[in-house]
Amino acid sequence: MRDITSLKQQHEMHKLLTSLLLGMVLLVSSPFTLTACSDKNAPLAVTYIINSWKDVQLALDSANNGDTIDLSGLWSPNQQIDLKIPSSLEVVLVGHEFVSFIGVSITCAGRNKVTIDNLSITALNNQAQSAMHFAGKQNQLILQGSNSITYSKAAEKPGYGAAIGVPKGTDLMITSSEPSYLTAAGANGAATIGGGQGKPNGSISIDAPLTDFHISYSGGGAGIGGGSAASALDITIQAGSFYIEGEDLGLLHMNNNDEGNEAAPAAYGAGIGGGSASAGGKTTISGGQLHLVSYGGAACIGGGNGGDGGEIAITGGRVSALNRGSGTCLGGGDGGKEASIIMQGGSIYVSAAGTAVNGAFSELPVVYLWLASDEPIGDSDTLRASHGDPYRGSGTFSHVVIEAHEIVSVTLSPQNTEVARGGTMAFEAQVVATGGANTGVRWSITGNYSAATMIDSEGSLTVALNESAETIIVVATSITYSDKYGEASVTVVDAPRD
Repeated sequence: MRDITSLKQQHEMHKLLTSLLLGMVLLVSSPFTLTACSDKNAPLAVTYIINSWKDVQLALDSANNGDTIDLSGLWSPNQQIDLKIPSSLEVVLVGHEFVSFIGVSITCAGRNKVTIDNLSITALNNQAQSAMHFAGKQNQLILQGSNSITYSKAAEKPGYGAAIGVPKGTDLMITSSEPSYLTAAGANGAATIGGGQGKPNGSISIDAPLTDFHISYSGGGAGIGGGSAASALDITIQAGSFYIEGEDLGLLHMNNNDEGNEAAPAAYGAGIGGGSASAGGKTTISGGQLHLVSYGGAACIGGGNGGDGGEIAITGGRVSALNRGSGTCLGGGDGGKEASIIMQGGSIYVSAAGTAVNGAFSELPVVYLWLASDEPIGDSDTLRASHGDPYRGSGTFSHVVIEAHEIVSVTLSPQNTEVARGGTMAFEAQVVATGGANTGVRWSITGNYSAATMIDSEGSLTVALNESAETIIVVATSITYSDKYGEASVTVVDAPRD
């Protein structure tokens, strides 16, 4: 009789080998290494440890959803490598924290969920649309570790050159699953995230609260949006920390000399919005921290140089923008029509050499604070409350601050505690507010059975001797907004005996 334990082991090994071989017939002669890992509740996942660039595409073509392509053992290739991720594939690409792959581009065929982990690539020529190009619908880019996606500025061909290409008809959601960093720069004339030269962007959504973005743009393309001479389409930012800066092309091309050379004319795209001479489309900001710096005639958010402002909706987050050129911070670019701006929350701090806002506010928070002047606004300036009709446009003001008057959060301390029957406990409310909103709270309790158990206006809880409830909930509610409140749980215990 065969040993039953041995039979079980053989059966499990057979299942493992069968899973590996199915769909991977090409791996028999492949020189790269496979590492398999699985558990009862998850499908088998494979890690391809790549030893040569010529094996990367083979691994991508062989991979199943959830597999990992580990490139950390490679150096930059000696020539341009154009990789293609098959449609509907979910894959993890692992790079090296200290190695940048010069001469690599990646094209995602559509319906892809791609995680990049410490991946740094720079495309060198025009064989691919972008350094990392997405096509089709339902694409997701997940960021882990420190990543860099750039396109060589020497590559200038219409339709190419974005760092992360999201052309018209394509949608992409960028998220993060852990603290991460992304630096990105497109070729001259292309957007950094969005359309290539002369091409509008597709639908771009960014919801990455754990990520710091450093985005630079130049030559007529937007930081996020359309390429040169191309309007922007839908752009949504929900969370993340952004530093978006255009290059000072005027300074870069200052080459006047005795031969009479003149400075090269500069075409400018928006930090977020349209490319040069193009409209800003629809930009929605519901969260995050955005810091934008522009040096040209385009808006920081809105239209490119000469382009209309489009629609801008701000419902949360903080927008800080500085334009050192002739353009605005929010709205239409220099010479473009004003933007339609809706602000329902959050805050904007904008400063320009000319007019800070080229737009009309069709809606503002019910209560808000604003300050507008022709002189720089210092930290010691007091924001003034505005009442009556919504504040519309900035006139000729070069410095504008608008803060929604809102309660961001209410939290209590202690959060979880015990109080003996007959005892007391003092609670404190921490209220995060913007725009000088009233931080006062109203105290209440729920779950108590005894009428003698109560909390006073200072947050001091008294538990009655006859209280029969096991748990009482302490609630602090904002006196300004009743939907903002914090809670703490109190476990009622017997009083200690003498």
